[in-house]
Amino acid sequence: MTPGMIRSTLPPRLTVNQIADFMGMSISWVYEQTYQGKLVALQPAKGYAVRIWREDFIKFLEHEGYLKGVEV
Repeated sequence: MTPGMIRSTLPPRLTVNQIADFMGMSISWVYEQTYQGKLVALQPAKGYAVRIWREDFIKFLEHEGYLKGVEV
C-alpha cells in the first residue's frame, strides 16, 4: 500500500489534531515539517493536506483500527 493509496482510503473523521496528538507533537511542528519537505504521507483534513512520516501515519491508522488485515 502506497501513501497515495492510504490517502485515498482515509475516513474523513481523522483530523490533524488526532495525528499530532498520536505523534506526541504539536500541530505547528507537523506543519513545520510539511513545509520543510521532510514528511511523506498525506493527511487530508478540512480541505488541505498535512504530511507526516509514513511509519508514524501507519501506526496511527493501525491504532485507530483502519488497517486490520491490510498489508502495508
